Amino acid sequence: MLPSAARTVARRGGKRPDVGLDAASLGPLGIDPPPIFVGGEKDQTIAIAVDHADGWNAVVHDTKHFTELARTVDRLCARLGRQAPLSKGAQVFVRDIDISEARRLVTELESAGAHTVMFVLVDERGPAAVRRLARAVL
Repeated sequence: MLPSAARTVARRGGKRPDVGLDAASLGPLGIDPPPIFVGGEKDQTIAIAVDHADGWNAVVHDTKHFTELARTVDRLCARLGRQAPLSKGAQVFVRDIDISEARRLVTELESAGAHTVMFVLVDERGPAAVRRLARAVL
C-alpha cells in the first residue's frame, strides 16, 4: 500500500511522489521474470507469441488440431527469424475429451511438440474430479 501522502496525491489526480520503489522485486533481486505465454490460433496472435513471448499455447481437444497449429508456429518462427526456441503448450478442457483417453492424448501431444499439457476442469468440480483426472493421466 502507498504511504498516506501518496494515496492523498493520487486521489486528487496529482503526480504520485517517489515512494522509493526503484529496485522493488517480488522476490530476491536478480531473479528471472516468469515466462510469458501467448495463447491463440490466429496467425496474428501466434506472430505476437513468436515476436514477444517465451511460449505459445492453444485450446485443443485432439492431436491433429494441435499438430496443424504447431506447424503454423514453426512456420512463423522461421519466417519472422525467431532465434530462441518457443515453448508450445496445449490446453485441454476435460469436458471435451473421453477422460479414459487422457494419457494417450498427453503422449500424442508430446510427440507432436507440446512441452506442456494443461487440463482445464470447468464442469468437473471437487477433489474427486481432480483425482479421477490424475488417475487417468498419471
